[in-house]
This record gives sequence, C-alpha cells and structure tokens, in this order.
Amino acid sequence: MEYSVPFYIKIEVSVEKDNSFFLCFSHDDLYCETRDILMKNPGSKSVHIWAKKEQYEKASFDPYFTIKCARDVKSCAYTIKSNRF
Repeated sequence: MEYSVPFYIKIEVSVEKDNSFFLCFSHDDLYCETRDILMKNPGSKSVHIWAKKEQYEKASFDPYFTIKCARDVKSCAYTIKSNRF
C-alpha cells in the first residue's frame, strides 16, 4: 500500500484554563528558535496553524509543533487536535 502525504496538516490548540500561549511550527528545531509559523491566542480560547506539505515532507526535515505558555507553566493546560488534508 502506497502512503500519500497530505497537502496540509492542521494543528489546533484549545486552552482549558485562562492562559495565553504561543503555538509554533518548525521543520528542524525542537525548541522552535528558528520557526516557520508562530501563532498566539490573545483573548481567544483556541488557535490553529496550517503546515504545507513542503514544510514537512522532506526526509531531512523533522517537523516540530511547540506550545509555550506565556504565564505560569504549572497552570498551563490545553488540548491538541490534528487533522490531515
């Protein structure tokens, strides 16, 4: 069976508590210092990003999705959802 790489991956993060966070995508950096996409959720309960096929399909890429809480990390709670298109 041949595997077909999706054209897009959608990552959505929803907060469970009143916290602000950054959602980051990087194709090569675990800590997201060099980032391709950065989104934040000011005044919202969720945020999402779309990663294009070209950003994650190459064998040399190791795609990372990173969430960084803007406040106290101990009280940061969230849910992550992922879809392929």
